[in-house]
Amino acid sequence: KARYSGIASCALLLLNTVGCGGGGNPAGPTPVSLAVTLVTPNTGSPVGATAVTLTGTAFASGATVTFGGAAATGVTVVSANTVTAITPARAAGVVDVVVTMPGGASATLPNGFTYAPLSITGNWNGTSSQGRLVAFSVSGSSLNFLSITYQMTGCQPMLITTGAVLPITNASFSLAAPIVSNGQAVGTAAINGTFSSNTMASGAITVVQTLPHPCPGSLSASWTALKN
Repeated sequence: KARYSGIASCALLLLNTVGCGGGGNPAGPTPVSLAVTLVTPNTGSPVGATAVTLTGTAFASGATVTFGGAAATGVTVVSANTVTAITPARAAGVVDVVVTMPGGASATLPNGFTYAPLSITGNWNGTSSQGRLVAFSVSGSSLNFLSITYQMTGCQPMLITTGAVLPITNASFSLAAPIVSNGQAVGTAAINGTFSSNTMASGAITVVQTLPHPCPGSLSASWTALKN
């Protein structure tokens, strides 16, 4: 009878311990690894400004997010499994999405987001905040004609035109040029624009005119345009 008492005792212990005679404690919970598994939506404009939700594990306060190396804005850690952010502007293409913790640990979702190219080829027309006409044409990723009218207070409207090819990068373009009168530089004009969709663009014009220009002064005006 005594011969089997040790075996019976061991059987009882197995109900409450890892083993019999070994004496070890049960293992603790398995640590959760940092990971990014999903970005919703996973497609947006090269302009950026797409609100996205990242799903994963082990997110913590202070996390940062990049899309193809460009930093997202408005990053909010909602929970250990959810982060929200606003995409940065970037050239069209497929990019990795990376979440980095304050301590330096990071997780990557390869090809996690697609910057879809805009379809903006065509003729565009609009008006400025002065009520003046704006017109330009786009072919592929270049703006190949631009016409915009502005008016200084108390002066006649002035027309700026250019046939120079302007590259469109990250759905934006810019032009800076001197204002010339009788062969003499009498000011500068700066024009910029951004395509917010396939059919809508907006931007600004800033003009500074100096003597001996007959209408010295400066102005800033915004503009909007639609594709025909």
